[in-house]
Amino acid sequence: MATRQGKGCIYRRGKIWWVKITVDGETIYESTESEIRDDAVQLLRLRQGELAANAVPSWLKASVTVGKVLELVPKDLKAYQKKDVKNVERQIRLHLEPVFGKIPVKRLSTAKIQDYIEKRVEEGAAPATVNRELSTLIRGLRLALQQDPPLIGREFKIRKLKEDNIRQGYLSEEQYLALRYLLNNSGNVEVRREGGAGNPTGTLQHF
Repeated sequence: MATRQGKGCIYRRGKIWWVKITVDGETIYESTESEIRDDAVQLLRLRQGELAANAVPSWLKASVTVGKVLELVPKDLKAYQKKDVKNVERQIRLHLEPVFGKIPVKRLSTAKIQDYIEKRVEEGAAPATVNRELSTLIRGLRLALQQDPPLIGREFKIRKLKEDNIRQGYLSEEQYLALRYLLNNSGNVEVRREGGAGNPTGTLQHF
């Protein structure tokens, strides 16, 4: 029978010594609640001994799911920012939770995230919308890593979609004149207004 291997180390957080041990790809943190280094060494050896004996210790908790990680985002917004909470909750409820909710964080992969992106684009979601949803996922993973002790064992790098940043809108006469003055005096852009007085349009020319 193969024995379970646990790679670990000890480190100090503030004055307290902690044990960090990785089992089956999952990183687990445990406090010694002691300021003595030897206590951490002994605890690490104890945990490694339990694993070598094929025991399933109580400290080997079930994997944290992406759903649990996503729950951190609205809580953080409500506690510190108090904005966009409803939008974020909607993103999680309608899109992120149904796809990622039950997946253990250690099973979250680039391929799964890419599948999500492709699915959302096929559903007609704009790149900017998909990126906002990815931002919520990234924020949740970052918050999980910042917990004490951390809920997850590593940082995730998620690439976003390229967005079309062109915006259309209207300026008041005062805003238009101010913009024309600034750009025409910049030396390489000329602003010209076309159309009638009732429906003027502006153009930018580079030279």
